[in-house]
Amino acid sequence: MSRWFHELPQWRLHLGVAGNYVAELILPFLLIGPRSARHIAAAGRIAFQVKRIASGNLAFLNWLTLLPVLLCFDDRLLGRILPRRLVAQAGRRTASGVTLPRLGKLAVLGYTLVVIWLSVP
Repeated sequence: MSRWFHELPQWRLHLGVAGNYVAELILPFLLIGPRSARHIAAAGRIAFQVKRIASGNLAFLNWLTLLPVLLCFDDRLLGRILPRRLVAQAGRRTASGVTLPRLGKLAVLGYTLVVIWLSVP
């Protein structure tokens, strides 16, 4: 879609620059604010990153930027958005004290070692 974004009218490109400033200079400060401001800022940051992913601009970095923003949504909001079956399953696992299985722990350890190894050079 990058060609389509490139061909947008000039006024729309200027509007996109203004949106970029809002998403990168204002919304991050709202992420440390009260609950409603945090949710609005996180939704705005997600929309901004999805637009950048669609445009093909730094796509991998944008996927990584989405992950910490998801942590701005609390359990009460996610409980209303996610399917009930998934929320009930998460509640059962939390109540029973289920931890990450051994395979999951090995995957996290393996990923950590790969990131460290690739970061050294």
